[in-house]
Amino acid sequence: MNRKNEIIRSYKAHYNFAMGKLFDVAGCPMEGHGKGCYIYDDRGNAFLDWCAGFGVFSLGHGNEDIRRSIMEQADRLTLLPPGYKHPMQQRFIESFTHLLPAELDQIMIAGSGSEACEYALRTVLLNRRGRTKIIAARNSYHGKTLGALCVMGQPHLRDPFGPLNIDVEFVKYGDTGKLEEKIDCNTMAVFLEPILGGGYLETPAAGYLKAAADICSRHGALMVLDEVQTGFGRTGSMFAFEQEQVTPDILITSKTISGGFIPIAAVAVRRGLSTSLPFLENDPRHFSPSWQGSVLASTAASASIDYIISNDIPRQVSEKGSYLRQRLMEMVERFPKLAMDVRGRGLMLGIRLKSVLIEHALWLQLLSRNVVGGLSTNSVTRTPVLRIFPPLTITYAEMDEGLNMLEASFYSLNQWPGLILDMANKAFSYRHYIGSPLMRAGCSLFKIDLSPKTRQHNIPATPVSGPFR
Repeated sequence: MNRKNEIIRSYKAHYNFAMGKLFDVAGCPMEGHGKGCYIYDDRGNAFLDWCAGFGVFSLGHGNEDIRRSIMEQADRLTLLPPGYKHPMQQRFIESFTHLLPAELDQIMIAGSGSEACEYALRTVLLNRRGRTKIIAARNSYHGKTLGALCVMGQPHLRDPFGPLNIDVEFVKYGDTGKLEEKIDCNTMAVFLEPILGGGYLETPAAGYLKAAADICSRHGALMVLDEVQTGFGRTGSMFAFEQEQVTPDILITSKTISGGFIPIAAVAVRRGLSTSLPFLENDPRHFSPSWQGSVLASTAASASIDYIISNDIPRQVSEKGSYLRQRLMEMVERFPKLAMDVRGRGLMLGIRLKSVLIEHALWLQLLSRNVVGGLSTNSVTRTPVLRIFPPLTITYAEMDEGLNMLEASFYSLNQWPGLILDMANKAFSYRHYIGSPLMRAGCSLFKIDLSPKTRQHNIPATPVSGPFR
């Protein structure tokens, strides 16, 4: 058994059978290493990364400035026990607060977006005692720990765990009238994303966040903004809330803070709100997981923030995003049989497609042309959004390269009759029950190149590390 098959077997047996099956039948390459906007497989082929780990690798793979800072710190100290502090943690906290409105000056460090959401929930419960209700948006995504699942607006991910402890009402996203109907004096907080990141990329009309903040203020409810996906330049400003001149009571961030090197998250809380129980005010254990003491994570995060500021990344994203969005919209107009519209803002973009089959087929076509797209990962929507979340450092030449490959992929799929696509989509709905040989044959079929030939990259072979998705 070769190394790739060993990894797929292990993935199926011990981690995620469905994803292991997808790696297998789709013929996914095996990652060797990443550099800049490219991922290189074990055979030396370069793949343009249009997904960036769903936004994690916002500054490209192996950003040299961040890597150098991490290696220098790793030679000195990597981790502190809870309760101890280090100058690099202080530097990160001060760098982070300098990006925020002055009112958001209480910082809690976490290890993931889900954990950061848990911190936000705890803060809400501490500061709105006597109230019992939280409002969140339908189709929202806030993480998969139990607390985060309570405010998750996707029932297929939440309901299998049965009734959860917090009373949460879900409202239509972007509809201030519905929010006004549901909120009352019993509402503790409203959880919102500036853009729905969990597969839909629904973007509200201008003024929605401002109106939501005003509604919260009138009713004494806290406004919690989840910028795990939209933060640190992804939408064309450092944080998406800046575009509406809104200051939330609690801000949740994660994903890209360290440039993709080390997991870290941070919660910013408005001055005056309690972040710990009064009798535990001086107890560092209250909000302190073991890895909160990661000096390496703080080092990486500080270096990432320095890079974003010194290179004016948000401004670049605003300009590049306008260009990429316009080109994508032109493409959608050319292929109405396959695509519906373009979603998102800045370099958090996606193409809404007419079926799940088309999304996966387009992803396969891109993969065969050495471009890694981002599947929506939403298993219930009928019109999924193929994500295009490239590194924020992507060049115009690299965007054009990806656009050329996307156009060729659309062209190829457009040759299939609509009736065949509809029938295949119905069969695809049973994909979890179809055997691997049949699925492999279907993947091969939809990877057939019916478009003009496109150029592929090749570089010298690199070491093997594992499959990527």
